[in-house]
Amino acid sequence: MSVDSAFTVEYSKSDRSNCIACRSTIKKNTIRFGIIVQSPNFDGKILRWHHKKCFCKKVKLYDVQMIKGFESLRWKDQERIRQQIEGNSTEKKNETVRKDAFAVQYKKSNSNKCHACDSAIETDTLCLAKKNGTTISSEPNEQSDVWYHINCFNEIKHDLEFSGTAESFSGFANLKEEDQMELRQKLASPTVSNRKRKSETDETDDATIVKQPKLEDEIQIKKEQSELLWTYKDALRKEIPRDVLKQLLEFNLQKLVSGEYNLIETVADCMAFGALEHCPECGGFIIFNYTTYKCTGNITEWTKCMYSTQSPNRKPFEIPVDVKQQYNILPKYNPKFPLKGYSIVLAGRLSKTAATLQQEIERLGAKVLANVDATVDVVISTQDEVQKKSKKIQDAQLFEIHVVPVQFLDDIQNDQPWVVMEKLKISTWGILPHIRKQQAKDNAQKISTSRSRKSVPEKVSMILKDGAAIDPDSGK
Repeated sequence: MSVDSAFTVEYSKSDRSNCIACRSTIKKNTIRFGIIVQSPNFDGKILRWHHKKCFCKKVKLYDVQMIKGFESLRWKDQERIRQQIEGNSTEKKNETVRKDAFAVQYKKSNSNKCHACDSAIETDTLCLAKKNGTTISSEPNEQSDVWYHINCFNEIKHDLEFSGTAESFSGFANLKEEDQMELRQKLASPTVSNRKRKSETDETDDATIVKQPKLEDEIQIKKEQSELLWTYKDALRKEIPRDVLKQLLEFNLQKLVSGEYNLIETVADCMAFGALEHCPECGGFIIFNYTTYKCTGNITEWTKCMYSTQSPNRKPFEIPVDVKQQYNILPKYNPKFPLKGYSIVLAGRLSKTAATLQQEIERLGAKVLANVDATVDVVISTQDEVQKKSKKIQDAQLFEIHVVPVQFLDDIQNDQPWVVMEKLKISTWGILPHIRKQQAKDNAQKISTSRSRKSVPEKVSMILKDGAAIDPDSGK
């Protein structure tokens, strides 16, 4: 078990776990929080599971990055937890940072990893720690340290609320003289001569305003990716048996993971973003591990490969014909006519004439429409047109339709349309066509069911005629 973070969160995989606080069962598919603690029986770590309410009573967190597995939750659950943690952070704003909140020492073992870059901190290496801003009511004197490489800490020190100097670290006096000097240099505070003048500060503020939309775009992208992943996860869990999930991984030369939960996670990731290429360093399998993609192979017979990345190389995820015919888990895809059944709208001044583009689109199996409505699958436009927010772009946003550049027509000849849409999307919105159609179908069924229920009155007044009960509206 990894000990990079003291806390973890996930959906309970069964009804077999109990909350360590209230001793009652944690129901399957409900959120459970885990605290990683030292085992009383052996030299290792164990997980103590809690209900969400029980965990929040016991632990007060100030940063979602302290929770392993947080980004694997459904987006709405992420938002709820994030709001609660932001509330904790607001309470903490007026608190003074303790003098011993940060520490420095030579790493005694390689059991911990840098919380920023997720790579190992080698033994005897100088490293920095922050005493986590958590309080555990049952263990008030126990703190969980989060470790960093010096350079990693320096890059995010403002996010960690560090505003001191090298001497501020607990344990600084115990360092070697050359290491003290190195720490002073890397964490040097700005002098009066190079502090920002007011005009420079104003420019920075303007830059912050410009960058704000980018941050909002990133959040929107994360939300869309999360919703896309969970759409596939729900469909796989509902429709696809375990042996078929394994078949899909083997067919695409992916790591054959164990357990239904891990199988669904891996297949959903491949369906949403493409199958993973093998490790560029050792040729081993790459798997997703909480926040990064890691290699599971070996460099030599005795050495594990340490390759990891957040942007792995991918290839099209292919589905065997028999599986595609039996299970409706992906929209039908024909390499010769990859856009068969698609409706496309052209918006704005493009790099090719409308007539040329229409010929290309029809050759790929799609049809071109003049206006944007709920039946349109994708809009082809430019970044300038998106910024202008023309009528067609506004309608595309209203119906959550992807806006992509002309390059889309070239790239889909080598990959599935829904994969290319996500890669080339120039809009901050967009739900994939087959997902939108399924959502519309589900909503229509709900409306139909609701109407049928309303059409049947809860009570009917009857009259007695010749000893029999008769509906007065029947005309008899």
